[in-house]
Amino acid sequence: MRTLLPLVLGLSLVIAACGDDGGGDEGPLGPRALFKLNPSSAAEFYDLPFPSDLRRDPDGTISLAHFPDPSPRIIVPDYVRAAEELTGFGTTTVVYFRFSESGPKEGELVFTVGNPGSTGRLLTLAQLERMRDVYYPIVLETIAGAIAAMTEYAKTGAKAEQEVRNSMFSLANTQKAFTGYLGEDREAWKQYDASELIRAQRYPRPILIDQGARDKFLTEQLRPELFAEAVRDSGSELQFRMHPGYDHGYYFISTFMEDHLRHHARQLSTA
Repeated sequence: MRTLLPLVLGLSLVIAACGDDGGGDEGPLGPRALFKLNPSSAAEFYDLPFPSDLRRDPDGTISLAHFPDPSPRIIVPDYVRAAEELTGFGTTTVVYFRFSESGPKEGELVFTVGNPGSTGRLLTLAQLERMRDVYYPIVLETIAGAIAAMTEYAKTGAKAEQEVRNSMFSLANTQKAFTGYLGEDREAWKQYDASELIRAQRYPRPILIDQGARDKFLTEQLRPELFAEAVRDSGSELQFRMHPGYDHGYYFISTFMEDHLRHHARQLSTA
């Protein structure tokens, strides 16, 4: 399944090879960026990278034919009509590509696009893997919980629905973007979820977790009780310590760092 990802000019885009037939299927060189000169439906709108001067009409104005509008709001068509009166795109706008989920294989051609400004190209492999394995799953779980809570609240009345409508629309867009990073197969996400990994296989050594009770991310993002439950299910050994008055800042880390260094030293000495 292909996924739409927004990429700012300055983020790296890794694609195996460009295709020009709009099919985007994996060929002998692996996944290809989609490129279709004349999109004929909303589903094909981003098969031509957006923005692009190829979308300009002969008079220089922008053509947004078949622009996808997933929302029921009246204001979106108004924005489209206003944009079609412009005589070109901005120089710092977001660029959208569509491409297949499969990454490049060893030896395949790789292109990197960007500019000398702010960029993610200097991130190490370890940093990218941590974003994939830790940060993105946490963000997606948090967004899903927020959308579910707002959906229930919206059911309480028209005023409530109006209050959360904009926030839900914004969260849904963010959810689409982050879902694209990991793919839409939620079962596949489990290989990056610490709770799922330890639930599936007992960890052979003791685990030590210290948590500040005043951490503002505790209930919505961190949720250590889920990991603790998975540890119990797998029969692993966990020492979980909740500390009143602490958040996750410098004083918290400096207070309990020695305990963790000693904990790891004991594990290494018995390895």
